[in-house]
Amino acid sequence: MGSNSNFDKIFLFCQNTIKIIDGDEKYMNQIKIGKFIAECRKKQGYLQKDIAAKLGISEKTVSKWECGNGLPEVIYMEPLCQLLGITVNELLAGEFIPLLELIRSIDVSRLELVKQLEFEQLRMRLYKLYDIEIETMEPAENGAGGLTYFVTADDKKYVVKYPSDNEMNHPDVEIKVCEMLLKKGIPACKFIPNKQGKMLSTDENGRRFTVQDFYEGMTYSYNEAPHCMQKESAVLLAKIHETMKNMESLPVGIGFEFFKHRKSEYMKDSYAFTLQQAVNNGDTDIAYAIRSNMQIIETMPTYEFDINKFSCGNTHGDYMISQLIWTDSNIKGVIDWTCACQHPYIWEIVRSYVFMAPEVKQGEIDIEALINYIADYMKVGSLNTYDIENAGNLFYYFLAVCNFYGQYYDSISKNRYIYLEQANMSSKLLIWFEKHLDELNERLCTLSKQVAYQKKVTSYYDMEGRLMQYPSKKPLRLIALSRIADCFETDRKYSEKEVNEIIRLNISFSDIELIRREMFQYKLISRLKDGSEYWREDV
Repeated sequence: MGSNSNFDKIFLFCQNTIKIIDGDEKYMNQIKIGKFIAECRKKQGYLQKDIAAKLGISEKTVSKWECGNGLPEVIYMEPLCQLLGITVNELLAGEFIPLLELIRSIDVSRLELVKQLEFEQLRMRLYKLYDIEIETMEPAENGAGGLTYFVTADDKKYVVKYPSDNEMNHPDVEIKVCEMLLKKGIPACKFIPNKQGKMLSTDENGRRFTVQDFYEGMTYSYNEAPHCMQKESAVLLAKIHETMKNMESLPVGIGFEFFKHRKSEYMKDSYAFTLQQAVNNGDTDIAYAIRSNMQIIETMPTYEFDINKFSCGNTHGDYMISQLIWTDSNIKGVIDWTCACQHPYIWEIVRSYVFMAPEVKQGEIDIEALINYIADYMKVGSLNTYDIENAGNLFYYFLAVCNFYGQYYDSISKNRYIYLEQANMSSKLLIWFEKHLDELNERLCTLSKQVAYQKKVTSYYDMEGRLMQYPSKKPLRLIALSRIADCFETDRKYSEKEVNEIIRLNISFSDIELIRREMFQYKLISRLKDGSEYWREDV
């Protein structure tokens, strides 16, 4: 690896020692540090699996640290030290440091050393496994789970991603999913193979990671998407669902086990424990929100969902506004597929709307906006009546039986505030659902009937998509007439002859005048009094 004048320190990684040459020689003995980690862990009453769970890594990684076969990555040093009740300085020294000496040792050079160590760890790792010599590195600021870096090398940008090591993340599945989606025209992640030709790599600590192409574009924070982008998001989600139907079945996310073990009566102890954490920490606002959640759970109806009646299938698993890369109001990329699994489609549709729509930031759902979002999805994807009629009930139930504040307190990630944002939003939405669920369900039932009529009306069409018979029932008539009206452009005028020709092309019977008259009566088209000009009504 060539030299680089930007670096003043050279890190020599050996099996048991990291030697830093920078004027005076200093040593960090990995075996000593490993024994110190084990000592402090036991003193705090943790098992290796407890540390692993709290850091979102594997138990094997913790074991490697304690055996002196690797150092904790810099991103984990501070949260690890919090768990062990020590300082970063003590961790790197591998021993307890007296208070006065500790105060003297906390200086800029030590902090810079830690930052440089983080960079060098990644720099040497990518060179060894990928022949990529990075020039700059920037840790991602958003995302509460896993670890992501943005790096540059030879004027090209890459994403280095370490997914959290838990049952929700499947990095090996992510690669297969993205490869298939890219072939089908879905803008998923593009992975870079390592020297062995593999897309998934393992570092010296046993942690799996990937290197991906960087998507240039803009990302939006929660509830900041303009309304014009919501339609594209809904349509793309439908395309993803339809495309992934051809894949082998992925791990189940929300399924039978979720409904079996996530019941409102089971959540009381969980909320009570989290409430005590909030009280002990002096988090009065959080404590107030948790009490509100507990009161709602006490009075909410008992729901019994039949998972077999939902339209379920392979999906992104975590599709939301922060996973979409935008350029010029178009979606250029969809990232973070490690949670790809099977979900009820309607759950992911509602959830993606909730994190996208600006009005939800204040805990309010615009019912018509949500209905339109679902309707936009159905222009490409399909839902049954059970999906639609239970959309509100299912999401209300989901919010109630998931203790998001508990997730916030359990996390030691530096970005754990993201969990708090989600918890606060969920608490506000629970209040909204309690007040407006009946109104939402009524509107969803109307949409469900419309979908049922859409399916019935298909029997009135021939193989070429022409209307064979004018339906006798008004709802079916409106659907048939609307389909013909959609053939008209909204910004141009038509002569009666042109109107008749459009109608002729869309029906296989002869009564063109009847269809034209009905379209005018139902205000799908308008005309001048003398019938010389017609135009499409923007409805």
